[in-house]
Amino acid sequence: MAGFGFGFGSGARQRGFVGGEQLPALEPSAAWTGVAGSGFTSTPADPVRNTAKPVMRALVPPNQYFTDSQLIGVMAAANNQGTLLDNLGLRKVVVHCEGETVDIAAPSVQTFERYDGTIYRMLGWWAKLRKPAGRAGHANVYFEAVPQDPTMQSRVIGPMQFSPVDILHDWTATIASDGSGDFANVLEAVQAAKAANAQNPLCTFTQSGTYDISGGAPNYTGAGYLTFACADGVSVDFAKPGYTTDLAMQMRTRFDGLWFRGRSFTFDFAYVSELYHEAQVISPFASGRSHVFEGVRFTRSLTPDALIRKALPGGGVAWSVRGSPWFLECDIHKMQDPAMAASLFRGCTFRDGFHDVAYGAACMVGCTVEGWSSEAYRNPIPALQVQYNGAATAATVSLSGINGAGSRTLTIKEDGVATASLTVEASEAAYIADANYSVQNVVDWLSAQPGWSAMLNDNSRYAAVLTDGSAGYGAFTDLDAKAAPLQLFTAFDLHTDFYQKDAFNLAENVIIYGNSGVGIDAQMLMIGGNATRDWLFANNALDIAGATLDNPGGVTLRSQFSKPHSHVIFAHNSYPRQQLWLRTGGASIRGYDPDVYCLVANNALADLQWDIGGADADVTIADNHLHAGAIGTGDLGEAKSGDAASLFADHAGGDFAPAGDLVSIPATPSLPFDLSGRKRAAMAAKGAFA
Repeated sequence: MAGFGFGFGSGARQRGFVGGEQLPALEPSAAWTGVAGSGFTSTPADPVRNTAKPVMRALVPPNQYFTDSQLIGVMAAANNQGTLLDNLGLRKVVVHCEGETVDIAAPSVQTFERYDGTIYRMLGWWAKLRKPAGRAGHANVYFEAVPQDPTMQSRVIGPMQFSPVDILHDWTATIASDGSGDFANVLEAVQAAKAANAQNPLCTFTQSGTYDISGGAPNYTGAGYLTFACADGVSVDFAKPGYTTDLAMQMRTRFDGLWFRGRSFTFDFAYVSELYHEAQVISPFASGRSHVFEGVRFTRSLTPDALIRKALPGGGVAWSVRGSPWFLECDIHKMQDPAMAASLFRGCTFRDGFHDVAYGAACMVGCTVEGWSSEAYRNPIPALQVQYNGAATAATVSLSGINGAGSRTLTIKEDGVATASLTVEASEAAYIADANYSVQNVVDWLSAQPGWSAMLNDNSRYAAVLTDGSAGYGAFTDLDAKAAPLQLFTAFDLHTDFYQKDAFNLAENVIIYGNSGVGIDAQMLMIGGNATRDWLFANNALDIAGATLDNPGGVTLRSQFSKPHSHVIFAHNSYPRQQLWLRTGGASIRGYDPDVYCLVANNALADLQWDIGGADADVTIADNHLHAGAIGTGDLGEAKSGDAASLFADHAGGDFAPAGDLVSIPATPSLPFDLSGRKRAAMAAKGAFA
């Protein structure tokens, strides 16, 4: 796709690092004994939030071992009274390492390699750790972002452990299924690494093939990672041969902190529900060492509408990797909800998946999306017809409960009085028993009721997703089944979003920066649920899929902000065919209440609207370009002209370069660099590209 090639992305491990500017460097102080924290006389602490703080997230996974130097870095920014032009709104970022500090005076660009071998650049606050001569051990690192606005507080993240050592891996082994290696499978290798008390082991596959991932007690976490790699010329697929039970769909090593390195690995989730993580605490992130995937391919080798036991693939699990994983330059293909609560998506490619792209991720930078839609599952399929032919003058059908979630109750009434009910189950046990689970089960039950008859249309989906076919796909009440046959459907109620704030209280410090995408059948942002504090949405260029079930008009999907917001920045985003809705109305799902640190500026959108609650003067809204005929907010510098076709070079093809009035009606930018890494001029086009 045109327009994507130079987006910001990852700060990968040393092997993916290509080059960049000279970086500030530091090493632990002389007081450091090799014990994490021993070099500090006082430990940096993140202040309790009393007002706005910078956003800051790590671009490099912690807990890495290194023998010479280690690249580290963060993305960090703050609104400085309506602009981030000067140094992303920061005075500096300070790196603290075991009694030594170094100031990163300005962000810089580092160059890295994507999964497909293309080179790209990443803006961040970068530095290098060095191993001190004659000393080794574990060192704690903290980053401190210091804002320019004196009314804001600093933010400190850490400790992040990095380990300068003399020998990179303290235990190594080879895996080959034909027995030519040290071990024939992952289970044997993992159990041996545990028995050896390995802290940063390496397992190398020396024979290509398909492998399962399994492990036994006890649960284990080292100080570093258990790294899996492939020897030259070797490729490995992690997969299972078919569905047997929900439990058997898990891949579980009982070893937290796995690092899968390289393009030779493919995870096929056709019959895999999740890669397990033992210390899962999604409030908001896992404890323990989360898994890392570097340049790995994820796919699901099934048709786009494939089901497992008549339900969504995955055995009811709504993520692919449990915990708070790190995804570095991965290829993510045909997946559902690749990971809830991910620590980082960095330089990844998302292709042809469904449900949410990134649900509750803490940081998503430099990623691209090529097609994402839940339509194959949302499409209503006629499932059954039911009619009452008895003596009562009226007969109705009701269905309670949430689509696809747990038990639901189907109730039939005659002359307004309930005469029978059926509890529809979504569990594996009900599937195995073939009881109260399938549409056929429901048809059989209805036909057994005196005066009632039912006819099966389709039995491919389970009955927990029955619906009357209305847009809500949810429960329904007292639908007439007397005058004519009542048609019921099955449809999965998947509300697809590019990014949705999670349900696990990730309220603070989130970065969605420098991402591009086309063919996304989704709301781009759904931000509500609870208070939202210190978030950055910037330099994202995202286009919807056009007319679909969710979006019949092709331009009607809305991104939405609701609930209290403090220091939420939405700047230089290009949504050629989607609007942003600021939901200030009083309903419980609305209540958008921004503070004076919030900024909505320099975006190119289909429209930008206040909800029925009206405007809130606290947020700064400036210099946005909307389509001709848009409602708009009437704020400073607002332009209304053109449409998606005239304002962008080729939005549907992924070329978001400004055209027409986006070029001829520029404004003072609020970010110094555009999505391609180009420095913006004093007057520049609105949207993600200058």
